[in-house]
Amino acid sequence: MNTNEQMVIQDGPATALSRLMEQIQPELSQGQLTELQELFSRAVAMGVSQAFGRAARLEEMRRKIMLTPTEAAELIGVPAKTLSNWRSAGRGPDVVKHGGKVLYPVKDLEKWTEANRVKNL
Repeated sequence: MNTNEQMVIQDGPATALSRLMEQIQPELSQGQLTELQELFSRAVAMGVSQAFGRAARLEEMRRKIMLTPTEAAELIGVPAKTLSNWRSAGRGPDVVKHGGKVLYPVKDLEKWTEANRVKNL
């Protein structure tokens, strides 16, 4: 981890940006500094947006009755291939086959997740 990354973790992104900009200010014009601030602000906003977007997507999936294997894998946090391997081995959450399609009932995914919870010792 480099010094700038440590500064972001310790002080937070806004403080780290201010300190970094103080260090490089003599080397940059005011226009370049403004552009750098705008780029940083957009990057932070995108990160927050992506985090909220994923949370919203997961909440939307929880409201459905049935999920595709890809959706089910994302919801429980495993690769779709792992879910497929479990299904082939007769393990993992229960599935419903409907017209040749494999679907996962959300309620069964929730039950399976709770049944496989491990308490820390």
